[in-house]
Amino acid sequence: MTLSDTKVVLCDSCGAPDKTLVYEDRRAGRVYAACQQCGLIYCQPAGAPIFRPTSRVDEQTFMLDEANDLERYSFLTDHDVLHNIVRGRMLLVNARLGGFLRLMQATGWEATGLEPDADFADKRAERYQVNIAQQHYEDIVYTDGTFDLIVGFNVLNTVISAKHFLEKVVRELKPGGYAYFEVPSLDWVLRRGRNVVLASNFIYSRGSLEALLLHHGLCPTLLVESADHLRVVALRRDNLEVEARAKLDSLRGEVNRFRSLNQRPLTQWLMAVPGGLRREYTRDAHNFVPNLMRRMGISERYIERLPYVPISHTSASKRQLIHFGIHDKGNAGDTLLFGATRQVFDNGNNPYNWSLERLHAKVLPSTIARINSTARGVIIGGGGLLIRDTGANANSGWQWNCPIDQLRHIKVPLVVFGIGYNRFRDQSDFDPLFWDHIQETIRRSVFFSLRNTGSIKQLAPYLEDESLRDKLMYQPCPTTLIRYLYPQAYVRRDGSRRRLALNIAFDRHWLRFQGQENSILTQIARAAKRATAMGWEVVAALHCKSDRNFLPWLIREQVAFEEVALFDAEVPQILEFYSRIDLAVGMRGHSQMIPFGAGAAIISLVSHNKLQYFLDDLGHSDWGLEIFTPDLEGRLVEMIGTIGQNLQEVQNEIGRLQEHLWAITQQNVQTILTAL
Repeated sequence: MTLSDTKVVLCDSCGAPDKTLVYEDRRAGRVYAACQQCGLIYCQPAGAPIFRPTSRVDEQTFMLDEANDLERYSFLTDHDVLHNIVRGRMLLVNARLGGFLRLMQATGWEATGLEPDADFADKRAERYQVNIAQQHYEDIVYTDGTFDLIVGFNVLNTVISAKHFLEKVVRELKPGGYAYFEVPSLDWVLRRGRNVVLASNFIYSRGSLEALLLHHGLCPTLLVESADHLRVVALRRDNLEVEARAKLDSLRGEVNRFRSLNQRPLTQWLMAVPGGLRREYTRDAHNFVPNLMRRMGISERYIERLPYVPISHTSASKRQLIHFGIHDKGNAGDTLLFGATRQVFDNGNNPYNWSLERLHAKVLPSTIARINSTARGVIIGGGGLLIRDTGANANSGWQWNCPIDQLRHIKVPLVVFGIGYNRFRDQSDFDPLFWDHIQETIRRSVFFSLRNTGSIKQLAPYLEDESLRDKLMYQPCPTTLIRYLYPQAYVRRDGSRRRLALNIAFDRHWLRFQGQENSILTQIARAAKRATAMGWEVVAALHCKSDRNFLPWLIREQVAFEEVALFDAEVPQILEFYSRIDLAVGMRGHSQMIPFGAGAAIISLVSHNKLQYFLDDLGHSDWGLEIFTPDLEGRLVEMIGTIGQNLQEVQNEIGRLQEHLWAITQQNVQTILTAL
């Protein structure tokens, strides 16, 4: 098919008939043309609205959707957009699973969504309490001026007519209302020489998107390219004809930029930036290949299966210790933990030659051969490795992805150090293969330890061979030992202010909150506000990106807080942060163990049993608060007040407990070194 085979179609943005061929999709029998006046790329003949096909909605779908929706919400907060819009009625078009709607609802919006896919609706009902109708936006009519905000992600590029869609949006927005759209970015495609993924009826450059919106009465107030998308916030305004004409004049000739768009091979793209690739490899060798694959659009499920090329910290002139762990950033607890684990062994000794192996990468015969020929021993841990769905695999049933046949071929001493039983409340039990694998791991270990006695009690029933239960040892998490491992970071800083770190975890939030998310988080946010009235400075300590999900509740309750992103921080930054914290209130295990190790008082918000296990080992269950406690807000405020009045005594008690945990660790390490 060529342009001459199609009827005359006017540009949906500017109405011009003249166009230039950009891409011919022979399989679908259609062409993509660029308007010669404004540069908008559109499909001929126009097909039905392009909606994503219904597919199985699994846990991976939820995780990806929630991550995308949090990023979209964070875009609004990072650019102070929500401060400029009066909270009112909001409509989300093609809401998918409703994660963005949930965040806006938590911020105080009267939020409604539309989603035509029945499969999404069924799964969403199990997890969220949001108002979403199973309808197409084009099939429903709202009264003029109904909404203060209309939102659509990957909608403006898939509709049959962008013109008719925007006319409807403008009509149903209040005067002074806003629209927020996300569409794939043509500029990103052009800069990287990537092939166009033809899943759109319209493809936008920055200029053509701005021209389209102005032409239909929406004035962009924020237009930003984010990864492979354009995100735009636009204000409904009358009398934009002058701005629209000026924008159109600035776009003449833009179509010339598209002439080389047709199918540039990926190899050409790679060859075009060898210097950049080399610099990226030098800067972050561990993540080079995974990041490259992500830019190529390869699914995370395949990236996680990559064999890992280990990188040693020192020369290979002496025998090594192999450390299976999570050596990438993204979770502040893991960032500190795995380095601290190595520090436990290096402390007071000549540092070992550590070779780092990715915990979730499948252990291959070649890995075992290298371990047996070069290593003095293998260290696994620490962290909450005993969980079925993090790093899920069919080889072990827990996070260490080592087939049992490969496990049996390890000939050097095997040490499992301070791991945790991390199964959530009401979470499905481990698969049957876990029973055999964990027993074989314990059987072959010279030392097998868990980070709390609660984990020991939970793991014991899986051990049919009762003699293996006697091998389970208690080893406190290394992050509780900062005082000894990083003494320079243990100096308490700036006692003139009282700073409260607040961390709320959102991984598997449906298991944590059991359908009471809004009530629980509202009470915590209100308690934080009352803490500020008591003289505390509240800091939202984000250990993972998903922890930002709590911010809407703080915003809605008008809590004065500082946001600190620790998920990309280096170890010194994490230590420096917690050296300035007096009290840490948190849900994540490491949001409690790290500040405890740094000498700060803690209040554990117990949404996972592992926090209670930690407190029980300390003999201080009084430092914890079950999130389903009646009057959670009042009890939390009371605990903050009590600790505030007795802060020095609490910190002295923490110092005494640290000495006890360090004595246990020294004894364990001596046992391990003897075995090695």
